[in-house]
This record gives sequence, structure tokens and C-alpha cells, in this order.
Amino acid sequence: MTLLAPVAILLLVPFALFTLWYAHPNGFGGARLPGSWHKVTSPVLRHFLSLRLGMRNDKSTLVAATCALLVILTLAHPIITNELAPPANFSARVLVLDMSPVANIEEQRFFVDSLLEHNSTQAADPTATGLVLVGDGGYSVVPVTTDMAHLRRYQSVAAPSLMPREGRNLHEGIAVAEAMLTDAGITVGQVVVVTSKQPIEERIAIPVSGRLRDVVVTDGASDEWVAFAEHYNAHVYAGNDSALVDQRLLAEAKDRYYQGMPSATVDLRPPIIVLTLLLWLWLLRRRTSQ
Repeated sequence: MTLLAPVAILLLVPFALFTLWYAHPNGFGGARLPGSWHKVTSPVLRHFLSLRLGMRNDKSTLVAATCALLVILTLAHPIITNELAPPANFSARVLVLDMSPVANIEEQRFFVDSLLEHNSTQAADPTATGLVLVGDGGYSVVPVTTDMAHLRRYQSVAAPSLMPREGRNLHEGIAVAEAMLTDAGITVGQVVVVTSKQPIEERIAIPVSGRLRDVVVTDGASDEWVAFAEHYNAHVYAGNDSALVDQRLLAEAKDRYYQGMPSATVDLRPPIIVLTLLLWLWLLRRRTSQ
């Protein structure tokens, strides 16, 4: 079973606190009697009556607690996944390397190697990856491919001297990378801009494509790139965050696949909701009979 909204499980914390308070001898379900009976009874009689009251309501309390747990489980969106593999062009990423004279090329290569290495150990199959170099414009070097050896050959020789003219138009690199993902028919795509040093002050708007955008600062303060990243609706990472960058695409692809392809999952919420309603109706009927 998989939970698509596991954050809902945090509701177990207030549930547990309420349960402890309720079960405590001084709590609502412990020694307190209905109305003002606790004012006119002795401690011994009050304790005896509270025990009898607790015994009478044990079943209702247990059912109510079960309903609460089922509601929390429903909010967590449980599913059972079928053994179906996503299509070959479901997810991919494109690396956009900054080839400006100020860029730290060696640090960029180290990050790319770390990202590809982490992906190869975490995923059953390597994530299809493309390569774009940015100078005065964005240049498509390697189309989206699962041949990591081919990608590494081009990435290892990438240098500012290969660019036609000097420049740092990272926005064009993003646009070219997203066009590559669209041309390849990718459903969930990620554009990873790998750069360094000081951020770019001039920010040229580009159309929103719905792709994941990430900015990796390999040499410099990543917090200085926050304004740039916010302008392009991207996340900012440091050079040693290759695992986080890889996990972001894997998690998004998993969620989109399970939520967008009904044949890949069995939604457990409907039967849980029906069971909760039946238990709740039993509680109402029991209360009415009393």
C-alpha cells in the first residue's frame, strides 16, 4: 500500500494526545460524570460510577476512535499499486550548463557526475537525460537519451571555448531545454540549470511550460540566486544536493503516474469511506436507542 498524501498521518499526533487525555482518570472518559453529578457524589461513589459509565461506553468509544482513524487514513489517500511500468517517455530531465567565462566548469562536471551516479543507484532504469550548453544562447548538444555514456562524453569536454560567442543567457537555455522535453513527448520533465558565482541581474521572462525547474549553484552562495529562481518558478540547490534534485523528479513522476493513470492503481478510499459511514450510522443508532 502507498500513501499519496502521507502528511495527513501527522493528524495521528492530536488523535493520540486526545486519546491519552480521554483515557486519563481525570479526563472526560475517566472520572468525570455527566452534568453536575460530580458535585453531589463522594469520591468513592464517583469513582464507582465512572467505572460503570466507562464500561457501558467502551464499545461506542472504540468505534468512534476507529472512525477517526479511518478518516485520517482516507485523508492520506491510500492506494495499491499495480505492477505496471510507466511508458518510456514518461519522465526525463535536461541539464543546462552555464558556459560563461565566470562559470566553474569543474564544479559543474562534478555535480553532473554525482547526479547521474545517484540516479543510477536509486532508479531501476536511468532517467532519460539531455544536455544544453548556454553562452550567448542555448544550444542543444545531446537530445534526451538513456545512454549515459554518450551523455558523459559530451559533458566531460564541455567548455566555454566551444561556444560561438560569450554570454550568459540562462533563460534561453531553459527555453531550449523545455522545447527538447516537449519534442521528446515527455510527460514529467525537469530542467536543471547548473551555474556558479554571482547571479544574473537581468531576468527575461519566458513562457511557463509546467516543467520542474531547478537552479544548482555549484560555486557560490545559493541564497543569492533566490530572486532569480523565484522569477522562473524554480527551486535553488547547492552543489552537494544532487540527491535532492534527483529525488524531486522521481517523486513528481511517481505522483503524476499514480494520480493520472487509473489502471496503475487501486484507490482504497471508497471502501474506507463506506466502512466509516456504516460505523458512524451504528453509533447514531445506538445513541438513539439509549
